[in-house]
Amino acid sequence: MRQLRGRFVERSRTDAEEVRAIRCHLKAGEPVSPEVLTHLFKTVHALAGAAGLFGFETVSEAALQVERILRAGETSAAEIAPSLAELGARLDEVVEAR
Repeated sequence: MRQLRGRFVERSRTDAEEVRAIRCHLKAGEPVSPEVLTHLFKTVHALAGAAGLFGFETVSEAALQVERILRAGETSAAEIAPSLAELGARLDEVVEAR
């Protein structure tokens, strides 16, 4: 289990970078393609489950919030950027605590 948890922490680094990149595009007013949003949805859905499994409840909760927003069809910067910022911060905490 420790090895799986370690892989989750390493993957969190990549996920945090992706979340930051998408948030930057949104804040800059750049359109985000449906494919990117689909990838983001899959990422946060997986994060919500895996984070909870490995005891990272704050990551799980932040990922669930982004998932709820995307499920509702909200993709504007005003709607999603704050939740992406929160998720990125929680992922950074996981990586830094390692």
